[in-house]
Amino acid sequence: RGELDRMATAVPEAAAQAFPGRPAVLVNDGRAQALFAFHFAGGKAAAGDGHLLTLRLGACPCVHCLDADGDSPPGFDEYGWLAIRACPSRPDGPLFSTPRHPLSHYGLAAAAHELGLLARYGLGIEDAIPFFHARLVGDAPEAAREAAGVYRILGAHLAMLAAEVHAHRPLGALMVMGSQANRLDGPAFAAISDGYAAFAAGRPLVPAKARRILIEEASVEAGLVGAAFAALAGDQA
Repeated sequence: RGELDRMATAVPEAAAQAFPGRPAVLVNDGRAQALFAFHFAGGKAAAGDGHLLTLRLGACPCVHCLDADGDSPPGFDEYGWLAIRACPSRPDGPLFSTPRHPLSHYGLAAAAHELGLLARYGLGIEDAIPFFHARLVGDAPEAAREAAGVYRILGAHLAMLAAEVHAHRPLGALMVMGSQANRLDGPAFAAISDGYAAFAAGRPLVPAKARRILIEEASVEAGLVGAAFAALAGDQA
């Protein structure tokens, strides 16, 4: 907690030094991306009277939920699956990491490992995304089916997340940020969406009717535009 408090002071101070005379605010990245989806990518219309759940499958999962007015429901950030480890797990490790690998881009490697595919193809964790995406969009039908099965497991995890949120915040739509770096494009999202639908079948707690939408190539733009929107609106959440 002390480390986070010091960082909350150091970041605005660094911004003030870089941009003298301009106000600086800290904006949660998940909230920034949700604001982008809601106000600039059709999220408000997609969710209707329900809540909007947004997700970025980055190195750490970036998850947020907005109500029909574009506000964050009270207590949402208290969910355990949002936990981000703010200290290195080893001396040379990253400052921030996540124990929720299925909802990060490492989820693809985790799913492939569970299926024995990393060992079969001699892949490292970082190799999984380019390898299975290439097979997914390639010309070999059997390889594409196998790769789609890996992506469908990510869809099942997304359905589990949606079910947990939906129990307290009825969802109208789920929007996922597309990413060139993580090969999260139309074909990948279609397979993820298929996995979501398959998991939702026969499970009434999963919001099967909530719209599932990919925002193409948005993972970087969403954070920047959403943060600017929040800052201009005076939002420091």
